[in-house]
Amino acid sequence: MRVGEFADDAVADTPQPLTVETPPELVSSSGELSTESIGVATTVTVPEPVAPHVEDAPNYFCENCKGKVALGDPECSTCEETLNWSGLT
Repeated sequence: MRVGEFADDAVADTPQPLTVETPPELVSSSGELSTESIGVATTVTVPEPVAPHVEDAPNYFCENCKGKVALGDPECSTCEETLNWSGLT
């Protein structure tokens, strides 16, 4: 019937889409990573790792006399009770 959008003169009345030319993209060769900047770039200074402080180390106490012991001691230096460290491993 050639009416409406299918009419012969309807094609001439339809606005044509705009075409925009874009500059050619930089293409890296296959297998290589691109070094092209794609966003905001900043510089970051990473601080040196700090050795743990002695104050931050956990304190261990004898269950028998509540005396202070060091990690791995075979027995308490105060009451000579045998220490069991198997719960920590």
